[in-house]
Amino acid sequence: MCDYSLHNVRTRPAKVGEKLVTHDFGTGTRGFAAPEDCSVAVCILPGTELAFEKPVKYHATLMFRKHTLSTAVHSS
Repeated sequence: MCDYSLHNVRTRPAKVGEKLVTHDFGTGTRGFAAPEDCSVAVCILPGTELAFEKPVKYHATLMFRKHTLSTAVHSS
C-alpha cells in the first residue's frame, strides 16, 4: 500500500529481505525505493515489519532542525 500522494508515481510491492532507502518523489511526500531504481515507489503492506540499520532520523518541520531519514531494511 502506498500513500495516496504517490498515485502519479510508478509503484511496486516490497519483497521480503529487500534493502530500501527513503526518497523524495516530488509529490509532497517521501516514500521507500530500491537503491538501484529510485523512480519507482516501493509499497509496504499493512502489518509489514521493518528493521533499520541505524537509528531512525527524521525531517523536522518549520523552525526545527532538519535531519535525514535512515536506510531501511524490509523484513517479514
